[in-house]
Amino acid sequence: MVHLDEDVVRTDVLSRDVVGDALEDAPSIEAVYREVIRGYPEAKAGMPPQEDGFIQFHLQESLWPARMLLDARLSDEKTSSFRLMFHIFLTFCLLVQVTVFCLFFQQAVLKDLYHDAYLQGHTVDVLGAIVLLAHAALVVWIMHVTLWPVMASAAEVQVKKLKAATSPKTS
Repeated sequence: MVHLDEDVVRTDVLSRDVVGDALEDAPSIEAVYREVIRGYPEAKAGMPPQEDGFIQFHLQESLWPARMLLDARLSDEKTSSFRLMFHIFLTFCLLVQVTVFCLFFQQAVLKDLYHDAYLQGHTVDVLGAIVLLAHAALVVWIMHVTLWPVMASAAEVQVKKLKAATSPKTS
């Protein structure tokens, strides 16, 4: 069994279209794994030496396998089931985020600003509304960061399918 350094594999997967290169073999995650293993020596040779720091935190960098597993060009059962579960999880997260946003917004605008500050004259509640609206803006940012890559990837796949369907076929 060959040991593969995760930093090398991550850099390789993020720097080239591993899935596209593996499609010549078969549209499956196993073919992608074989392509990663095949390209590993070249990727390792091209890696600059890295110095390890005392504390390392690479959460975003650890999500590189999703680029392969969520690629719509793969049609095997394992990848399709992962994509389905990911979309179910993402839908649940979106519902929670929208609910939290609505609660922050309702508390800030309807209760603190309208009911307390405007109707009852409690101007101190305006500061609470500002804090709640800042939190609501943070939730919107989190929704944007969470959904934009998925929506952009899905749109990219649809554009490729549309181009393939409308391009003149050569016989």
